[in-house]
Amino acid sequence: QNLAASTVRNRLAYLKAACRYAWRRHGLTEYDPTGRMELPAVNNARVVLTPVRDLERLLAAIAHDESRACFALAFYTGSRWISEIHCRQPGDVIRVGRDILLQIGMTKTGTPRTVPVPPAARWALRYLPFRLGSHSMFQKFAAARTTVGMAGFRVHDMRHVLGGDIIRRTGSIRDVMDALHHQSVQSANRYSAMQFGRLKRILGGVGVGRKTHTSKSRRKLKMAA
Repeated sequence: QNLAASTVRNRLAYLKAACRYAWRRHGLTEYDPTGRMELPAVNNARVVLTPVRDLERLLAAIAHDESRACFALAFYTGSRWISEIHCRQPGDVIRVGRDILLQIGMTKTGTPRTVPVPPAARWALRYLPFRLGSHSMFQKFAAARTTVGMAGFRVHDMRHVLGGDIIRRTGSIRDVMDALHHQSVQSANRYSAMQFGRLKRILGGVGVGRKTHTSKSRRKLKMAA
């Protein structure tokens, strides 16, 4: 098969996570079987600058309630839709006071993860467990993106949209790492250009609106001196 480098890397990452889980949790081997495993380098610096309002318009155009719920839940929790959301069960939902959490389980990095479900996505929890297959769900997504004129938009791009929105609101790479569960700064640094744009706007406002001396007032000051 002619697979993209990113696909090969992702599949190897899933295999690595499974092997590490078997070693850590069940002690099937004496040492980490993936200790010398190297993942191919991938240039995945693609960043999508789609506004959140356009993504919400895309989600609203998905003509299937269960599919819309799956993609919405993935976006608002910063999760991967197939490996972390499509397989979720009602038992993965945890209620702590007014907060609602979702247990994602083992991520591709081999670590467990629990994420808060924001109010904008809580409606989607009533569709758990998802019964429609992932391939059929993707077809619903593909039809919706064509409908709203976003044919080149990928499902994974939802994570980029969330990362970009976080930068615009907080300006913090650390926040992006936490929300998208990045293990390295390098993965989150793709949003540094957005961070620079936000910093430029902030610094560009310094001194704006303050009273400054005009040439006439400067002459008066000089004469008085």
